[in-house]
Amino acid sequence: MSTRYELVEWEDFGFNLPRSLPYPSAETIAGAVLNIRSANTFVVAVENGIRRPLTEPEESEYQSACHDHMGHIRRAA
Repeated sequence: MSTRYELVEWEDFGFNLPRSLPYPSAETIAGAVLNIRSANTFVVAVENGIRRPLTEPEESEYQSACHDHMGHIRRAA
């Protein structure tokens, strides 16, 4: 079973349906985080074509990757 990671964005319909963004899925959480451009964007796992929320370890990795990514953006500005 291989897990990939994909960016989704909350649609603003009042009931928050996730919508895929036009970025290819990534093999790592950090790879997916590199494409985040909005506070409404987050990463989900995809296994066998089915989306699922991140597990606790994946969520920790996601938070760390977001922190690193945002620090990189601030340093480059």
